[in-house]
Parts: sequence; structure tokens; C-alpha cells
Amino acid sequence: MNQKISSFQAIVLIVQTITPTAILTLPNLITNYSEQDAWISTLLATMMGVLLAMLFGAIGQRQGGMAFIPFLESRIGRISTVIVGLLLTQYYVVVMAEVLQEFSNFLADNILGETPRYLTMIIGMIIVLYAVYHGIEVIARVGVFIFMGANLLFVISMLLQLGNLHFPYLLPVGSIH
Repeated sequence: MNQKISSFQAIVLIVQTITPTAILTLPNLITNYSEQDAWISTLLATMMGVLLAMLFGAIGQRQGGMAFIPFLESRIGRISTVIVGLLLTQYYVVVMAEVLQEFSNFLADNILGETPRYLTMIIGMIIVLYAVYHGIEVIARVGVFIFMGANLLFVISMLLQLGNLHFPYLLPVGSIH
């Protein structure tokens, strides 16, 4: 089964993956460790992420369309690739568990206060497994639909809030209004 998605669909999926993590997970994790220096940690993590993305992009362009694991195997050997694969698997499982926990906490605290957290986690995992079963094309199509709908609702809500905006509050402290 060879499924393909467009560049726009890939961008939408990446934005929909990074944005909730950045809003729900990172502030909690960063402030737990760095407290009042959280802004510095965030800035450094962003710069490191951009550098890693550029590195991975450059590697991706040089490998000529070969998948990551076979590319790695051709460069560093089978045993090293298995070790890297196991480390990546462990990393993704830990990150997925953390994100699922934060998502469940968000739902329980803000929307579904009476619903047990383990139930929201189970339902979330069932939805993810169902989507994965149907493949990347279906996930991308649904993602684009949700992306467009969410942006439309955001624009409408901002237009409805225009009367409540106080633009002088955006000026620097001590400036003359």
C-alpha cells in the first residue's frame, strides 16, 4: 500500500503536531525544570530545533529518496542501526506517553472534569489507532479539513472580539498614548 500526500498536507500535519505540543506540553515541562528562566530555555530549545530541522532536511536531500532506516543501515551498519532504531522507539514511546498524559490532563481540567483521566487516554489511543489503520492519506485529508475549519473559526472569533481590543495596551510601558 503506497500512499502519498501533498506538501501542503504534510505541512498541515506537522503544524497540527507541533502546535498542541507547544501549547499543552512544553510550558509545563519547561517551567518545572527552569522556573523563572523558562523564556531562555524556550529560546534555546527553539534555536536547537531549527538547527536540527535544517540538519535533518540536509540529510534528507542527500539520501536520494531512501527511507531513514535503510539509509542509516547503508552508512553505519546493521547492528548500529538496530541500536539507533531501539533508541528512537524508546524516545517516541516516552514522548507519546507524555503528550497523551498532558492531553488527558487538559481535557480533564478544562472540559471533561468528571471523566476519569484513564478513560480519556483510552479513547484518545483508540482514535489514534483507528486513524493509523486507515493510513496517512486519510489522516492528511481530515487534518486539512480540521485545519481550515479551525482557522475559519479563529478568524471569526477575532472579528467578533475587535470591539474589546484596546490597542494602546500594546504600546511599551511608559509611552505616551
